[in-house]
Amino acid sequence: MIRKGLLYSILPLAVMLAFGFWGYSVAPADSQFPVHWGLDGRPDRYGGPLEAFFGMTAIGLLVTAICAAVPLLDPRGDNIRRSEPF
Repeated sequence: MIRKGLLYSILPLAVMLAFGFWGYSVAPADSQFPVHWGLDGRPDRYGGPLEAFFGMTAIGLLVTAICAAVPLLDPRGDNIRRSEPF
């Protein structure tokens, strides 16, 4: 079950990385992009191309790594493995 979930996350992460590399390659190096918006919908913080195109990808990779590591750290990890459907 855990490995199946990780396999499902590979495709979206690969797409995010592909779009990130594409956006980073076509964006001018000294440009600023909105990376955070206020409640009124206007941007209130700007970042460079690296943050703009790879920020969400890094968060996705971090969440996937945490979800992969939690069952290994669980003291009752055997229960998780036994509860997987066959």
